[in-house]
Amino acid sequence: MIVTPRDDLAEISLDSLSSSDRSPGLHVSGLIRRLMQRLEPGKYSDDEPDITGVLRMLLGMAFEDKLEWLLDRRWPGRIVRPGEIERDGIVGSPDGVDINEERLYEYKLTWMKYEPDLEHQKYWKYIVQIKAYLAMLGWTRACLWIYFVDGDYRGSGPLLKPFDLEFSQQELAEAWAMLLGAREAADA
Repeated sequence: MIVTPRDDLAEISLDSLSSSDRSPGLHVSGLIRRLMQRLEPGKYSDDEPDITGVLRMLLGMAFEDKLEWLLDRRWPGRIVRPGEIERDGIVGSPDGVDINEERLYEYKLTWMKYEPDLEHQKYWKYIVQIKAYLAMLGWTRACLWIYFVDGDYRGSGPLLKPFDLEFSQQELAEAWAMLLGAREAADA
């Protein structure tokens, strides 16, 4: 047998993974990235991700697709990917919505250590994104599914954890105002 390693992945970029349906303009994720750059400048930059970052994003997208498929088997036709939504010139792309229950669904895959307290700082960007999408939809409830690839770092193995979330209108309005402020700061 002759084995020749290939380097086909060298051409994979963030753009090649993005949906062709994504519109140009200001997106919720871009505003959150700007906020994270201010909070943790050493960790978040404007640089394009390296191949490891792109491959991690690819795994996250595969997880989203498979979880979407599993939820559809559990509740056929109930949770759907809505495509892009817009408010105040800001675009968002929720992973799923349950129109019957007015509940947002978001799916995350991470190598972070599992921490059951969603008010922990490490989840801040997830929570802000969810609040933004809920503000855009006019809803208050969400279900966040997080797949912790490395589990609790104490031998648990991978963990899949769903969390039901409910926010007040005030919490959503404050999060939306923060994103509007980030947009204005970026425009200045």
